[in-house]
Amino acid sequence: MDRVPIRFIQEVLLQLEENQFLDTQDRKYPSIWAEVANKKRTREGADLLIYLTFEEEVLFCVFDDDGPVELDRIGQFVLDNVFVEDLGEQEEHDWIWEIEELYPVTKKNFHLLHSLIRKPFPCHLEFNFQTDPIDPLVQRLCLAIPWVAGLRLNSQMPLSMDILTRSVERGTLKYLFCHVDVTVLLLPVLLRFVASEKMDKFEATPSDDSPISYEALLNGVIDAV
Repeated sequence: MDRVPIRFIQEVLLQLEENQFLDTQDRKYPSIWAEVANKKRTREGADLLIYLTFEEEVLFCVFDDDGPVELDRIGQFVLDNVFVEDLGEQEEHDWIWEIEELYPVTKKNFHLLHSLIRKPFPCHLEFNFQTDPIDPLVQRLCLAIPWVAGLRLNSQMPLSMDILTRSVERGTLKYLFCHVDVTVLLLPVLLRFVASEKMDKFEATPSDDSPISYEALLNGVIDAV
């Protein structure tokens, strides 16, 4: 077992740290695994915010506990949360330009973000946008997230359905907050999630005009569990 590459050992141990249900302090590792486990974690968590502006420009920033992170430092982090949201004209005028570390999603910056987002750690994803169609680079970034553990949907968009379906099929999703209307296509995916062993929390708030009513959804959930 000690012949496993150190980088692989580091990745496994870092993932164990991310699992809130495992107490790693009392875990015993053999030889080199123990040496790696005893080292201080060098990569801290950060959040990625992606803004879709009214001028069809896409901007982003990465924040850690100390504030904005410079582009040349984002590779040092793993993502805890990814937020994608619309930014209206008035919001831009009021405050967006006060954020110093705000960058456009160019092809060059896309590759930086793609490397960051592809790291195999649990990530929470939140959609709060109505822009349609969404920028192709943003769509590619969202679909590249390998481990969506939590999902909050405030957007009734095709990308929301794609991400949800993938996450349920992969068995990575634990938390789902669904603040969109429940459609005929969405209902079976929600019920599959509710019936899965991975589900820790599920919340749904369809509107009164939802194609599938709250009562019908509730009955489906009861049957699924």
